[in-house]
Amino acid sequence: MKIKSFYVKNYKVLDDFKIEFDDENITILLGTNNVGKSTFLEALNKFMQIEGPKEEDFNKNKVGSDENFEFEMIALNNNGEEVTLKSTYNSTGKRPAYYIDNTSQSKKYFEKYIEDCMTNPFYVAPDSKAEDNEKEILKLFQTTAQNIITDDTEKNNEFNAIAKKIDELLDEANNALEPSIKELRKNIRDDLNRIFGEELGSLNIKFETNEFGLDDYAKLISSEIQFNKNGNEFKLSSQGTGVRRASFISLLQNAMKEEKLIFKNNHLLLIDEPEVFLHPMAVKELSNILYDIAGEKLQIIISTHSPIFVDLYKGLNKTIRVLKIDNNVKQLFSTTKNTFDDNEVANIKMLTLTNPYFNEFFFAKRILIIEGDSEYILFNECIKKYLLDEGKEKLPTHIINAKGKWTITTIQRILNEFKANYYIYHDLDLDKAAEGNNLIQANERIKGLALENEYAHVIANKSTLEVTLYGQRCTNSQKTKKAIDLIDKLNKGETCKELEVIFNIIRWLYNEKVTLDKEIEIIKY
Repeated sequence: MKIKSFYVKNYKVLDDFKIEFDDENITILLGTNNVGKSTFLEALNKFMQIEGPKEEDFNKNKVGSDENFEFEMIALNNNGEEVTLKSTYNSTGKRPAYYIDNTSQSKKYFEKYIEDCMTNPFYVAPDSKAEDNEKEILKLFQTTAQNIITDDTEKNNEFNAIAKKIDELLDEANNALEPSIKELRKNIRDDLNRIFGEELGSLNIKFETNEFGLDDYAKLISSEIQFNKNGNEFKLSSQGTGVRRASFISLLQNAMKEEKLIFKNNHLLLIDEPEVFLHPMAVKELSNILYDIAGEKLQIIISTHSPIFVDLYKGLNKTIRVLKIDNNVKQLFSTTKNTFDDNEVANIKMLTLTNPYFNEFFFAKRILIIEGDSEYILFNECIKKYLLDEGKEKLPTHIINAKGKWTITTIQRILNEFKANYYIYHDLDLDKAAEGNNLIQANERIKGLALENEYAHVIANKSTLEVTLYGQRCTNSQKTKKAIDLIDKLNKGETCKELEVIFNIIRWLYNEKVTLDKEIEIIKY
């Protein structure tokens, strides 16, 4: 079973909330704190576990009303057919109800249907108990042990013979106890009648012999996961939270490579803030593992505050979708809806490899794209100074160093998809550009993409930033040295013409009415 959508109604902060998953292997949920990212994953896990919410989980505005909690999932079953699964609960104590394609079902049948289509999800949350994480891991091996029996005809026949014998023994024990239970029932009834002086009925003890199945076999397995360090063995549950969480993900990755551990059914991995309890390098490696294991048999949904997990380059081969959650859901990016040519793919790879924080733009409300290193140095420091002096109520700006004119156009394509509010400051190089050459084509492409987004703004130096500031072109080493010299003046509190040019550009970016240097042209506002 693969999830196509999940709907939540009246659960905690989620009043009326739905996410569509399409065909992505990885779905990444972004958003500020307390908007419902973690709550959504929690609700999805409860639904798959057939676990009803508690009264305190009910939306605070609906407690005591006749409105229900509602969980509804649309998914593809094992035959590739679309099916709608729904469960409803009520805060006033009404019995829960379960539906498959709008037909009422018993809880037992509903639970069995989900189990047949998909094993219970692997759910990892920051507040998960150590023993819960261990159970999640052991569950995989218990399922695998069951599969070994059912997939081997001879082993399956042996198990069925044992199960049948156990059932027969239980029946014999039940029959042997029946005369004693009958006499016990009579004596208790007589005692109650004597005490209360009236016919009250009688207590009954009834033995039911359920069939012995593979689930019972799994319960017989006594297992423990150990962590080996310097020759000493410890329980995994005794290790730090970061180690436990990373061990679980690593186990899934390697289990999928083993022939006997290949998942028979599709699995769902829900991870709430995978970056928690990990140092920065560990976060990067964990991100790589998650992209490696996502695929046809494992659908991954992540809630995160870390840009590291939004890996656009890896996502080009894994079909990722990035969603921003606020009061509703807004798609930020989907690789299934974008086609990038070879040059654009190379640009994305370069950006993600040289700047691990490139993807922070997904979290930013104001974005400035610049062309090179010297511009990054100047604008990064000057914007900090501007916000410190003048912008207490202004939004911080996330600066993307595109490291080239054509890379700017690749970034624009990504940002245009979710109508981002972005600014571009680049060089037109008109003193070097000739009609029809590469520079002119890039300039026109930047302008054309900006015109596709009403929230895009572009200004540019007619030649270069160095010509605008110093009146002449510079070598790369000269650019860097001059930029550092200006920052030194800034830190000393000195003023100069060059810094004033930069600050006027920044004021323009923040919608202040200023006069820009004559060498700077407004391309699109």
